[in-house]
Amino acid sequence: MKLNVIYSASETYAQHAYVSIFSLLEKNKIFDEINIYFITDNMTENTKEKIKYLVKKYRRNLLFINSDDILRESAKIKCWNGSNVLNCKLFLGSYLDNTIDKVLYLDSDSVIMDSLLNVWETDIEDYYCAGVFLPTVPKYKTYFDSIDEYLNPGFILINLKKWRDDYLEEKIVDYLKK
Repeated sequence: MKLNVIYSASETYAQHAYVSIFSLLEKNKIFDEINIYFITDNMTENTKEKIKYLVKKYRRNLLFINSDDILRESAKIKCWNGSNVLNCKLFLGSYLDNTIDKVLYLDSDSVIMDSLLNVWETDIEDYYCAGVFLPTVPKYKTYFDSIDEYLNPGFILINLKKWRDDYLEEKIVDYLKK
């Protein structure tokens, strides 16, 4: 079974990402293949080499994606809270190979405490994504009046096939331009 994971971080969070990737690899040996897609900017080659070495040690796959390529597309929309990280998530369907139907987005400061097999096997065929609720909803009420529940943006299982089939990127961009 194959697990596809997305991370995004700059040099500032590289040490956190390293720990997260280590925990991911250590707790998920059950998978035949793990592909890590790492969106980054301003990360030194030395830091990238350390992450590559770690992933290679576990015989897994790693691809760095330059966020500048994604951000050119996202420049069409306003940054959320001054950050383009969310924008990178919105354009995953365009920048990952069309053969990738599902990915798990993990924040770079996450620590994986157990196998992700049950999460990965979650049937989201009819949904764009699945996630876990964030208990700090009151903080976000200032931005969204009608929100009662808020998904943790750092742990999202994404159905890229449905995302692409329904042209969700274009719909989101159109909505955010309003």
